[in-house]
Amino acid sequence: MNTFTLLKPELQRSIERSGYRTPNAVQSRVIPLLLAGHNLFVQSKTGSGKTLAYLLPMIQNIETDNRNIQALILAPTRELALQADADARALCLDSHIHCACIIGGMPESIQSNQLKSHPAIITATPGRLLDLLKRNLLDLAALKLTVFDEADQLFSSGQKDEVLEIRKLLPDVQTALFSATISEEQESLFPGDFMPVIMDDPSSINPDITAWLIETDDRFRTLMDLLKHLPITSAIIFTDYIQTCMDLSEKLQSRNILADAFSSHSSQSQRNRIIRRFKEGKIRVLCATDAAARGLDIADVSHIIQYDLPFDRETYIHRSGRSAHQGQTGISITLYSKDQKDTETVQYLLQNAEPMPPLPEEIQDLSNPIDKASSKHTEGVQTFIIRAGRKDKIRPGDIVGAFCSIVPYEQITAIEIQDYFSMVSILNTDRHLSDKVRDLQIKGRRRRIEKKRNRDL
Repeated sequence: MNTFTLLKPELQRSIERSGYRTPNAVQSRVIPLLLAGHNLFVQSKTGSGKTLAYLLPMIQNIETDNRNIQALILAPTRELALQADADARALCLDSHIHCACIIGGMPESIQSNQLKSHPAIITATPGRLLDLLKRNLLDLAALKLTVFDEADQLFSSGQKDEVLEIRKLLPDVQTALFSATISEEQESLFPGDFMPVIMDDPSSINPDITAWLIETDDRFRTLMDLLKHLPITSAIIFTDYIQTCMDLSEKLQSRNILADAFSSHSSQSQRNRIIRRFKEGKIRVLCATDAAARGLDIADVSHIIQYDLPFDRETYIHRSGRSAHQGQTGISITLYSKDQKDTETVQYLLQNAEPMPPLPEEIQDLSNPIDKASSKHTEGVQTFIIRAGRKDKIRPGDIVGAFCSIVPYEQITAIEIQDYFSMVSILNTDRHLSDKVRDLQIKGRRRRIEKKRNRDL
């Protein structure tokens, strides 16, 4: 049975627009159970489609006439929170449900204004969420579902105390944990009994990933050979240390390779920009520390290269898991030196990986961007920025009234009002809509209105 057919028509429209046709294994198992109200502990590998598995039943059960927060997603990293929020917003378009993302490293004023729009779904990282809860700036009395995403990482990333304190402040509602491993410590997050759903063996390599191993006494030369000859769409090169990551990125850039560095050294806005450009194909090679080993959902990563040997088997599996998402295939290549042969990681790989085959003779060019298909999340959706906001006493009704003069009310799917600007999303494919909005008057005045681009805001 296609479990998507259990969902309301407007949600099915959003699913189709986002490019999904049939549910995968984890979605088929989890969606009916969450719709039935079960507490779930889902053990599933990265890239298995778990985000959709919890978002769809979450959105299905939102009461649209209830202006309170009804669902909470707690994520271990800002990147994972931002991705879950983006997926939620795309799936909520036809249901006219508001979402908000509450994370550190971003202006608190913008996030505060998001909360004033009465979001039904909140995505958050532990630090910022706990701060708001302690200051009584977040009312979760109407909460119906709590999701702990990548629960094992929530505990292992130094956020354990914050997560446990948050749990004490949350109401006892339906709870779902998604994790690569199951532990008694994580089980303490449940308000009562739960149902375990085991989808795979977290200690094994994804069978869709081809694992290769190279012994080398000159890692950089070997790396350059790989980048020169492998048919790379996009690649992530993992290093153990930030400085190695930065230095490697600079060396590749000096050789005209479209590369950049991703690590905790960069600001959140820089990291967001780098990931966006990597997803768009404007960056072909991403040099990264283990800050990128979990929580990044990027399609079309054809190759993972372990420039520095992973500290352990689990790190190797998570790094490799950045490839082969959602039924795709991938290649993970690990470089090691002769004196590392007796390490646990290399011994594991000698049993589970193959020696690197001869490289193709063809020369590849990583100096040009690739034209990745634009995200289907926003297919048919146009978002406009209005250069007026709360400081100009703009309210949602003012924006709706203005835009209803050029589009039907049901095509206005989302409105966000900040201090000095506002945003409105329209379900409309009219190529001339940008011209029409320029003549709109909002609150008696003609405002500057322009189509939102990726680099805006």
